Amino acid sequence: MSLVKIVGAIIENKKGEFLIIQEEDSGIWKPPSETIKSNETPINAIIRGVKEETGYIIDDIQLIKIYNCKGFRGDTLRCYDYYARLIGGNPLPQKGEIKNIKLVNSNILHELMLDCPPNHHYGKQIANFFDFISKK
Repeated sequence: MSLVKIVGAIIENKKGEFLIIQEEDSGIWKPPSETIKSNETPINAIIRGVKEETGYIIDDIQLIKIYNCKGFRGDTLRCYDYYARLIGGNPLPQKGEIKNIKLVNSNILHELMLDCPPNHHYGKQIANFFDFISKK
């Protein structure tokens, strides 16, 4: 079993909408996430990943939580969850990776969390975000 470092972000625009993406292969809707390369920090990985996957630019990146969970292949995932602001760019789904991009309200984000399988890291990521904003 290996340790895989991943980073994800709940990204909000000026209208209070949240960025979600639909994976090409699974059809799952989720917040943007990325595997961290060996030569980059979690923040650099999420900036790169969001730009590559969606065409958007993010800023004001704040750490929500770091935790470990089990991946589907039996690996241990080290998850770095962030909150960020969408500040520019144009929506452009990454070919072969991302099927669609949406901006949704917090109710839809909450529904995504509830629809995730138990202990799935996408659901944990969204739950961590709601915990984070409740403490602000």
